[in-house]
Amino acid sequence: MVENAKKSTVFMDKAPDLKDNDANVKISGFARFALTCPNRKENRHPMRSLPTSKILLVLAGALLIGSCGGGAKRLNLEFNPVAGTTTVNPGTVKLVVVDDRSDKSLVGPGALAKDLFKGSQNGVVDLEVTLPTGQKIARSVLTAEQAVFEAVKERLNVLGIRADSGGEGAKASVTVSIIRCDVDLVDSEVVARVRLESVVTSPGHPVTSRFWAEADSSRRKLIGDMGGAEALSEALTLAVNRLNFQSLDQY
Repeated sequence: MVENAKKSTVFMDKAPDLKDNDANVKISGFARFALTCPNRKENRHPMRSLPTSKILLVLAGALLIGSCGGGAKRLNLEFNPVAGTTTVNPGTVKLVVVDDRSDKSLVGPGALAKDLFKGSQNGVVDLEVTLPTGQKIARSVLTAEQAVFEAVKERLNVLGIRADSGGEGAKASVTVSIIRCDVDLVDSEVVARVRLESVVTSPGHPVTSRFWAEADSSRRKLIGDMGGAEALSEALTLAVNRLNFQSLDQY
């Protein structure tokens, strides 16, 4: 018998006696068996000693905790205002946004039935506006009314019009009504629809402009909430950018 202290193992030139109920092992010729010494600490991973069923149970629990710990995420909408070919004289307008929907929910019945977009089932979203200069403006926990207000305000700013909810020194008033704004699951597609109406008035004058804008957007349903924010972002961007504020040029 030869001891090797460095490796903490003992090598034997003779195989230990195998009982009848031991594993079916064939030994031929000269065999050497390495046995772990009592003074050697085993460096075994704790998961290796667990049965497969317990390992799967631990992994499932970790995934569940991870998914619940972060909480349900709100739809993070992106809006990109453009001026297009519209030219308007600079000035200040009073901006009012009214949610005229009978159902204030942002998530449609088809998506609710599948429990999609949990973070926005209470009617709130996050909004990130990217200006033509590349500057980004982020707003959190907004209702549909607040999100549309921010989007229309930045669109008017791009046109050179300062939009203010107070209206002090305003040359005109812009009222935007939300007719529809939601995202839903239709068959195997995520579908978003936005309908808006804008009315421009000025002190002492009747309605000078009334304009409707609408946009639909759809994405193929993939995994979880994927596609919801993208579809609603596109519909919101198209609808707001389609609103015609040319009548403001006469003031």
